[in-house]
Amino acid sequence: MKYLKIVFVCFLFMVLSNCTTSFKRSSNNFPDFKIGKKGFENLIAKEFNFEKLTLGTYEKGSSNTVSEKGVNLTFLGVDEMLEESSDSVLIRNARFIRKLTVKNLLNLEKFDFVVITFENEDEKGVLTTITKKKIKLEL
Repeated sequence: MKYLKIVFVCFLFMVLSNCTTSFKRSSNNFPDFKIGKKGFENLIAKEFNFEKLTLGTYEKGSSNTVSEKGVNLTFLGVDEMLEESSDSVLIRNARFIRKLTVKNLLNLEKFDFVVITFENEDEKGVLTTITKKKIKLEL
């Protein structure tokens, strides 16, 4: 019985030490821009209309290493773009945003990707419809 307990503890230790977990998390580390958040918003607003820009970062990888770091840019209130535009217009706008991000993002070497989300929310009584399109581009 004594040996069985020792074997069981060793087996449990081996199983737990070999487990790997993956994670994807968003953080509150806001990306810094050379011209500030408001200046960055104004540059993008020259190309197309949106109500609000939300900035953030994310990390993706396993428990031991981070394989991917990125910047999240979410544009809220782009209803005319999502409803009337084709995907090629969204991709063109995403490339424009990527170009501005590369030009104005401080500590660019820390990030691998930019994830651009175009989102629209439509409320009809108690029903809310959310339309969302994501584009992931390498920095």
